[in-house]
Amino acid sequence: MNKTLLKYIGLDLLKATGLTLIVLTLTLTTLGIIEPLRKQGLDASQVLLVFTMTLPVMLSLTMPFAALFAACFVYGRFSQDNELLAARASGISTMVLLRPALILGFVITLASWSMSNYLAPIMARRGADAITNNIRGMMCRRLNTRGFLGFRNLTIHADRVYRDKEYDRLEGAIVIKHKKNGGHVEITAAKSARARFGINHETMRAYMNITLDNAVLMASDDPSVRSEVTCPLESITIDRRIKEKPDWYSWDELQAALSDPSRSITVQQAIPKIQQAICSDVFANNIADAFKSTGVYDKLTRHNSRFVIRAPRAVASDRTPGRILLGGKNHQADRSIDITEIRDGKPVRQINSSSGRISITWDKFTRVPSISLVLEPDARVKDLTVSADDPTRAETGSFKSVGLRELGQIRMPADIQAAIDEITPHEAFHRGGKGGGLTDNETIHNDLEDLKAKHVVQLTRDIVSEMHTRAAFSISCLLMVVLGGILGLIFRGGQFVSALLTSSMPAGMVVITILMGKNIAQNPDVSDSSNVSAAVNAGIMIVWGGIAILAAVTALAYWRVARK
Repeated sequence: MNKTLLKYIGLDLLKATGLTLIVLTLTLTTLGIIEPLRKQGLDASQVLLVFTMTLPVMLSLTMPFAALFAACFVYGRFSQDNELLAARASGISTMVLLRPALILGFVITLASWSMSNYLAPIMARRGADAITNNIRGMMCRRLNTRGFLGFRNLTIHADRVYRDKEYDRLEGAIVIKHKKNGGHVEITAAKSARARFGINHETMRAYMNITLDNAVLMASDDPSVRSEVTCPLESITIDRRIKEKPDWYSWDELQAALSDPSRSITVQQAIPKIQQAICSDVFANNIADAFKSTGVYDKLTRHNSRFVIRAPRAVASDRTPGRILLGGKNHQADRSIDITEIRDGKPVRQINSSSGRISITWDKFTRVPSISLVLEPDARVKDLTVSADDPTRAETGSFKSVGLRELGQIRMPADIQAAIDEITPHEAFHRGGKGGGLTDNETIHNDLEDLKAKHVVQLTRDIVSEMHTRAAFSISCLLMVVLGGILGLIFRGGQFVSALLTSSMPAGMVVITILMGKNIAQNPDVSDSSNVSAAVNAGIMIVWGGIAILAAVTALAYWRVARK
């Protein structure tokens, strides 16, 4: 008789849990994730893909509450139909009757733990990456439907967009660039423009490059109107619609990031600037050291030209990593810099200037470095391809007058490139500070310390609170299901509304205490080290305090129903 009764209760629990789970998961997934992303330009195939990828995330959250409602409903109806009295008259104890709820609670606990710590993080990350990889399609659909794209300080308008193999063609393009606090506004308009999209696969950050053809440029503080044949804009960041956080890490990734923050994806997204600054400093110091030893540097090349640079003084800038200042003392020596351009083994041009600089800059998305050699406007040039007897070989005027103030993009020297390639994000994070051996630049040291003091501390708080939250939520699954069954027996909540109201009490308590504790532990407004520790401990205590109260309520409710 016991087996038949328990089988009957168990089947009812499974049916009610399954039906509630389907309704609850579909509703929350559609309203919370799919609908907001659809409004951003997702097509039907992408909606289906995102739904599939985010389903495990929602299941790990909705399973406990579906089982809680099912337990309240099934056991409430069991009590309401006086089957509880019949079971007790037959000598069946309350613990035996609650055995199906205990089994369901254990299953839900294991399933929720497995999904939230292993399956859900993987699937959620794949879904976000799928959206990022198709950012080109999303942006084009938004341009066609809305007519514009809005970024932080940039707005792009287009009358029509159509796709080509390599890029998207924008017709009637207008780019408005403005400052956050208002004031200065720049407007660039063109009949057509080319838009290219790319992804940095190390950080999965998407970016867009736009080049306007035969563009007209205007500015709010300049009455003149300029025109350019091609007008490329700097790379534009495209924010991800789904932000990656420690919530997406598997349990192993949480432990790894806690022991070594540089392995965390969130830190890896912040490290490239530090890494590039270190590489720039290595570049500047290598060239400055070469000048100190010989006064000559001849490893800068562009196309088939090589530049032989002679300067009495070359100093790596402390304020701007990657910049070498060239010139005499205080950069006032007359014509102290001498540059000879050699093409195909023959000198073709000689340039003299009072001062100048060698600079390295990095594209913030592709992370490709570019080197520029910039001289002062007083630089003068000699054309060495003309015969020595020809009077035109004399100085032809200022460097600026012949349009050669900046000698253009220069290739990275092979020896410096090899040294830079060895500086990985991991090396930059652990050896970029004082005493690390990579750089002595004070600015880089301060930036790295600031990263560790703010970003890494916040990441550690997020990881610790996330681990405690997951553990507490998994344990609460078992307690909620058992408590749901007990409350159903006590309140006889055999109707949908009564079961919903009864189950909302333990569900609300778990959600409120866990979210409250997590938010307190992660509070970014608390920055003092002693206060940070106190906030984390207080948040963890609230999380586990809620679970302790739930366990106490479950024990008290069981004692009440068992003594009848």
